[in-house]
Amino acid sequence: MTYRWAEEWFWAVLEKIEEMEGAPLSVENPRRLEEMEKSLLPVEALFAPESQYEKHLENVRAAMEHPAGEPETELLPFLAELKEEIYFRGCVQPWQERWADYYREEFAPHHANRRPERQGEPPVTVFVPACGHLEATRACVESILRYTPPHLYELLLIDHGSRDGTRAYIQSIAGARVMSMKENVRMLMFSAAFRACRGKYMAFVSNDTQVEEGWLEGLLACLQSTPAAVSATPITPHTSNFQSLGREDAEKGDVSVFWRQRSRIMPVIALYDLEKVNEIGFADRLFWSMEFWDDDFSLRARRRGFWQMLCTDISCAHLGSLTGRAAWEKERTLERGRELFREKHGIDPWAKGFCRQEDMMVLVRQLRPAWKLAEGLAIDCGFGDAPMEAGNCWKRMGTEVRWLGITTETDFLPDLAAYAAEGQYVEALEPWLAERFDCAKYQIILREAETAGELLELLGRGLTADGILLTMGGEKVCAGLEKTAQAGRWQVWRKKREG
Repeated sequence: MTYRWAEEWFWAVLEKIEEMEGAPLSVENPRRLEEMEKSLLPVEALFAPESQYEKHLENVRAAMEHPAGEPETELLPFLAELKEEIYFRGCVQPWQERWADYYREEFAPHHANRRPERQGEPPVTVFVPACGHLEATRACVESILRYTPPHLYELLLIDHGSRDGTRAYIQSIAGARVMSMKENVRMLMFSAAFRACRGKYMAFVSNDTQVEEGWLEGLLACLQSTPAAVSATPITPHTSNFQSLGREDAEKGDVSVFWRQRSRIMPVIALYDLEKVNEIGFADRLFWSMEFWDDDFSLRARRRGFWQMLCTDISCAHLGSLTGRAAWEKERTLERGRELFREKHGIDPWAKGFCRQEDMMVLVRQLRPAWKLAEGLAIDCGFGDAPMEAGNCWKRMGTEVRWLGITTETDFLPDLAAYAAEGQYVEALEPWLAERFDCAKYQIILREAETAGELLELLGRGLTADGILLTMGGEKVCAGLEKTAQAGRWQVWRKKREG
């Protein structure tokens, strides 16, 4: 493991942490912890206000002084997180010119789940974090125990800084592993939990949800039969990002038509493939308040070519955010998270194509493509949710769309691979289209931008007979095209039949 920007003081700290990792129950650990803290005194000013260093140090101290479980569930993940918190906050974050190399070379290996291979272990670790809200947590855990086949999972319950009876409750659950954090360290909870998971898959279940019968079997079926899938999520009420859709009951046959690839997922409940997550890293401590960490994970997964699936044949209950809204209002965490995303990626997380276009979907659902396989051209679709969702819908109707994706915006070039079989950057759109349409035609063209005049007519030239054009604008007539519907800013045009 590399630490490219490690200072001399960091190597002194690292030595002490690695000694504690090597002998986690040694009576010398408190002395080594004191030595580590002394070595940090000269550099405390380097830590950003968002750092959870001091609070997490309390978690490490509590785990050493009062070990409640096995080291790999508490102390070792805590030490690994402390090590990375010190390195990132002290040696990386203050110098933004270091970020690109850190995230390209060090982030994923520094956050990997290095669990030992265990024969006969259940395939899934289900983890439930809780900070207070005992009754909601109780209902959540009881739903998991009631509706999840025991042979499929182990249960990891996490208390991060509760001040009610949550810790006593989760310690009373027979057979569950327990991770107890004295202090709430926000984002570090996710990465510590990830390090403690043993299964081939990891299911995150928020304590303000309740699972229902068949939830885990259905999500597993999706992940195991979709080679590119990194995560699978059920629909849940009171969830933004259009994840509160009505459940679609699967009849006998191909249930995969109910599995929708999405450009972005908010995981109030989600099942992850650990091997794929290890390639990109799970939660980034930069998003200390937990706002926009899911947008960050979605972007990294999408750009690695992994799919995030919304399973509309599986639904679970959701009470809505129990703690997030207070933080939004008190600490302005939403604004700060969005700002951090821009700083990290150089692009707005709510830019074009980040979320489902409902006006467009109104039109898509009205269309009945006649082709089994359609060649599609997706133009300037940003993060790509529009072609993904249109393709999901048409798949249910029996039409598979093979997209060629093009973009005139370099910021979105890495996102083409997420939804397009082929993709490329185009500097000048109209000359490229004119040349392309001399040799290729498309059954479906989708452009997520205002289109009018000569460009609208040019796109019509690229359609096959009865081809469909979905775009934005307010035009009413166009040579060679017939306008068939409009919803909001979105329009549908069809190629006119010759003669």
